[in-house]
Amino acid sequence: MQQSRFAAPATSDQCQLFAWCDLKLGYIQEPVELHRDIKDMPAEKQAIFLTGSQGEKYAMMTRLCRGHVKELKLMPTDTVVFSAIIIPGRESQVSFLYNKLAKMGITTKTIFDTEKLHANGHAGRPEYEKFYDIVHPQVIIPMHGEYVTEMLNAKMAMERGGAKHMALVHNGDIVALKLGEEPNVVERFKTGFIVMEGETERMGADDPVLKNRKKLSTEGAVFVTLPVDNRGYLKDAPEVSSSGLFESDATGFTKRQIQIEITNIIKEMGKAERKSQDNLRESVATAVKKVIRPLMGDRKSPAIQVHFVKK
Repeated sequence: MQQSRFAAPATSDQCQLFAWCDLKLGYIQEPVELHRDIKDMPAEKQAIFLTGSQGEKYAMMTRLCRGHVKELKLMPTDTVVFSAIIIPGRESQVSFLYNKLAKMGITTKTIFDTEKLHANGHAGRPEYEKFYDIVHPQVIIPMHGEYVTEMLNAKMAMERGGAKHMALVHNGDIVALKLGEEPNVVERFKTGFIVMEGETERMGADDPVLKNRKKLSTEGAVFVTLPVDNRGYLKDAPEVSSSGLFESDATGFTKRQIQIEITNIIKEMGKAERKSQDNLRESVATAVKKVIRPLMGDRKSPAIQVHFVKK
C-alpha cells in the first residue's frame, strides 16, 4: 500500500477547529498534539494539520520545506492540502512553498482543484451583521485590518447595529471613552519593532545604527584616509577603500579616479577653508560622489567615512 500523509496548512486556530470537528464527527477517535505520539503509526494513517497556508516565515509548513524540523520530514508520498486562498501580498511566499513541494515530488491540492475545500478563520459580512444585531454597540472602533475594511466595518456597525460614534485609529493612539460622548485620541505613544542586540535595545527603523546598516546593505560605503598637516594640506595620496562597491575592480581604476578627484578638489580649496575638517569631509564626499554616481545612478549615494592622519 502506498504510504501518504495529509498535511493541511492553516492557522493555529483553524488546526484546533479541525481537530474539534473531526473528533465530533467521528473522523478521529482521539487527537494528539505531539509528533512523537504518532511517529510509529503507518504514514497512510497520519493526518497532520500544520500552520503556514500563507508561507509565513516561522510557520511549520515553511520550516518543513526548508528542512528545519528535526522531528518531521516531508516525503514524496505525502499530499499537502492548502486550505485557504492566498492573501494578496503573500504570493511570493506561497509560491516558494508550491515550488519547493513540487521539487520534492509531493502532491499539492488547493481550493481551486479540489471541491468543497476551504477554511477561513475570519468572519464574513453575514456573521458581522448578526453580531451587531445582537450587541448594538454605542461606540465602534475597528481594529486590525486594512483602512478600507475598518471603515466598512464601522459603517456597518452604525447602519446595522445603531452605533452612534465611530473612530478609526492607528497603532499607538490612546482613545478616551466617555458615556454618551464621541471617542477621541488623547495621546499617542511610539510603536514599532524593537531589535535586541545582547542588552542593547534598538527602536526599529528609526534607530540610526539600523538605518546606517540598511544603507550599507543597499548602497555600500567608501572609506577615505587623508594624510594632512595642521594647515590641511595633503602630505601624501589619500587611501581609499570600499565595502560593497569596487572591491572586485582588479584594475584599481575606480580607486585611482577617486584619489585624483579628492587631490584636485582639496588643491582648489583656500587656505582658511582647508583648515576645517568639516570642510575637508564635504570636499571628499563631493569628489567620491562625482566618481561613484555614474556607476550607481543619481538615486543612490554610498555612506562616506573620512579619517584624518596628521603628518
